[in-house]
Amino acid sequence: MKKILSLTLAILLILAVMPIGTITAGALTSGNYTYTVSNGAATITDCNTSVSGSITIPATIGGYPVTTIGSEAFKNCTNLTSATIGNNVTTINRSVFANCTALTSVVIGGSVKSIGTYIFENCTSLVNITVGTTNTNYSSSDGVLFNKGKTKLISYPAGKSSATYAIPSTITSLENYAFAYAKGITSMTIPDNVTTIGRYVFVHCENITGIKISKNVNSIGYASFFYCPKLQNITVDANNENYCSVYGKLFNADKTQLICFPAGQSISEYSVPNSVESIYHYAFAGAANLTSVTIGSGVTSIGEYAFADCTGLKSIKLSGNITAIKMRAFSACTSLESIIIPNGVTELGNDAFWNCTALASIYIPKTLTKIGNFTFSRCSNLKTVYYCGTEDQWAGISIGSSNDYLTKATVVYHDYQATTVKPTCTKDGYTVHTCSFCGDKYVTDEVSATGHSFGEWTTRTESGCITEGEEYRICSVCGVEETNVKEAIGHNYVSKVTTPDCTNNGYTTHTCEYCGDTYTDSITSALGHNYNATVTNNCVVSREGTITRRKI
Repeated sequence: MKKILSLTLAILLILAVMPIGTITAGALTSGNYTYTVSNGAATITDCNTSVSGSITIPATIGGYPVTTIGSEAFKNCTNLTSATIGNNVTTINRSVFANCTALTSVVIGGSVKSIGTYIFENCTSLVNITVGTTNTNYSSSDGVLFNKGKTKLISYPAGKSSATYAIPSTITSLENYAFAYAKGITSMTIPDNVTTIGRYVFVHCENITGIKISKNVNSIGYASFFYCPKLQNITVDANNENYCSVYGKLFNADKTQLICFPAGQSISEYSVPNSVESIYHYAFAGAANLTSVTIGSGVTSIGEYAFADCTGLKSIKLSGNITAIKMRAFSACTSLESIIIPNGVTELGNDAFWNCTALASIYIPKTLTKIGNFTFSRCSNLKTVYYCGTEDQWAGISIGSSNDYLTKATVVYHDYQATTVKPTCTKDGYTVHTCSFCGDKYVTDEVSATGHSFGEWTTRTESGCITEGEEYRICSVCGVEETNVKEAIGHNYVSKVTTPDCTNNGYTTHTCEYCGDTYTDSITSALGHNYNATVTNNCVVSREGTITRRKI
């Protein structure tokens, strides 16, 4: 008992010397507000959602100065029409006025130093944001929220009715969610002064159809054009060194990354170019008209939410070089009936196929080692899993929570399809059993080759005396031709003897009776002349009977 009393006194002494401002209280309430106290200042953490009309953030609450408005503090206050944030507040956290659909105007005091992202999420009636002129961190113009130097456009009121907006020439950055839910915007030109487009900049701009990106933009955050269901065309200045567009689709400059396939394009089938190596987060998200996609062989990475809400997508052929399918990559693809996860993929991220209600079968490779949480949650039609491995290997896969439809499905270990190959004259026949998604195979029922069935030999070229001939025959089964060389028949010479005479030699002529080729041999010399002497009388008898001898 003495020990307990001593401990109590010690605690009281510590509290007695501790400055009051360091005491942190739990959640407290005052009227419509819930708040906490820390270091002598109050943070409003919640508000009764029934609050309506106009409100002014109180300077104090429970005796403590209000300096902070906590994240989502006024979320779902759907009857709130205007809010004034006094000079006492220095910090406005994330999504403070989320889903305040009736909110039309907000006044931000001069002391605010920090404003979180997406504070006007789904404030579809908001038309005017006003910042106190004494504020050294923020400013406003025409109802639009900027930083003080007007180099960053922070929030364009979603309820404005203008079809477009001329971004001021001082702006270099469109901050995250800058035009979120701006349903009046139908087109937008990003001027040359802008270099940065943040994340979710045009998210839920339901009526925007075209966006032009200038030459100086060098950074575009993911999901900048998410849920723009009418967006048909993104064009990029030809002089931009970082991005380009092809038929309205946004790529990086060398086309190795597909950044955005506009959700409003009407085409139903699309093949990702082979130059693309990665598909950016949210790249195809919401493209409801797509029914079939083929991902090129160069793709190794598919980003988060890449095909989320592609409600018309029925089939997709994945690249064999992908190693992981990330979070929500195919979530809410409600028409997707079957998918083959290529060999090499090791992980399926959280919610990867969440709410794919038509998914009846999935093919999983044996390289897979991890399936995340909720990966197949709400896949109520999933009945068959084709697994390219053994039962023990399947049991070794780490499967996260809320995957009941997967774990209750029938697992088929390999999906072998039999193909019979008949024997030919030269090749054996067999039956090959090939797994339809991983390519694993085995062979049964081998049959020896039948051999050729040739007909009779037919002469194609007759043999000559010194030239070979050719004959052929054809297999009556396969049509292959076999040839054979016929030997030359050789000459058949006939001899003719020519005898010599006085002046000409004699010889023997040999002439081939087939081809006419000739040659001579057995040459004998000419005989030469063999003269015989003959005496002729040259006397002349005169008329008178006198005999006279003539000289010769």
